[in-house]
Amino acid sequence: MASTLHIFGDSFATNPEAYPKQDKTGLPIQIHPNYAEDLGNRLGCSHINWGSLPGVSNDWIFNEIYENYKNISANDYAVILFTQINRKWFFEAHQGNLSNYTMSYVKNYLKHLQNDRLDTIITLGYIIATISLLRDRCPFVILPAYPIPANDIKGCLDEVSRNEILGSVENWYHITGGFDPRLNHLSIFNHKVLSMKLYNYFKHNTPIDLTTEFHKNILKVNV
Repeated sequence: MASTLHIFGDSFATNPEAYPKQDKTGLPIQIHPNYAEDLGNRLGCSHINWGSLPGVSNDWIFNEIYENYKNISANDYAVILFTQINRKWFFEAHQGNLSNYTMSYVKNYLKHLQNDRLDTIITLGYIIATISLLRDRCPFVILPAYPIPANDIKGCLDEVSRNEILGSVENWYHITGGFDPRLNHLSIFNHKVLSMKLYNYFKHNTPIDLTTEFHKNILKVNV
């Protein structure tokens, strides 16, 4: 029976087809199979369902899981990447550019209401709910794109991404015009490493460690 690989998350989990052909400086972006596509091939999946977008919050990610979990079969696989805990899903994508008046409300929220402890509790609730929805449905794994609560995996993908850069990460984004041309913020070498870690987790129950085996200091940036 055909199986599907379900991917939920932020820019660390975005479909490569959603990337532009060049970055903001005009340089071409190297499009190649990312870790999810490589993993899908290794697992024998005939299809990938992408529930991911750059910059989204854990509210949005969990909503994608909730809207799609009934379509997940026992022979499918799911990879969930929860993101930074303080991101919020205030607006729909179709709302486009927001007025300065609207943005003032956002700034007031960040100044007066944003609460790391509360955001941690909310994210923990999404993690527990995700486990409840998927534990009897298909093999799945929850990966930290950034540090998240109640997670047994060492490290996070943001650390893997930053460790690729030898020099200032801020200068890297300045050089690239504020847009990271790496697919899912990772070099092609580390896509392979991540794919194998996920494959070994699903097929051999090997614990995932995001602090080992990844390539480091491969992008030299002048300080």
